[in-house]
Amino acid sequence: MAGSNRNLLRRKLIFEYGIMHDRFHVDELYTHMNNYKTKEGRPHKQVSISRNQLVSLLRTHALFMNMSNGYWKFTGDKHVMDREI
Repeated sequence: MAGSNRNLLRRKLIFEYGIMHDRFHVDELYTHMNNYKTKEGRPHKQVSISRNQLVSLLRTHALFMNMSNGYWKFTGDKHVMDREI
């Protein structure tokens, strides 16, 4: 998985988590992503991430706002996920 598709599944999972939890701590999202399982119950190979990568992905997108001390807020519309990934 290389090129422009590298972070596609990561962004999709971040959006899903942001929609479910309007305000969250980056450590909660980090744990969720690294423990994410496939439909078969195996760990997903393409969504594991480091904290630095996660914060970078959150910073680059305008729909996530850094509140303070590692807390982030999803500021987008709940139905925007398919258009904005």
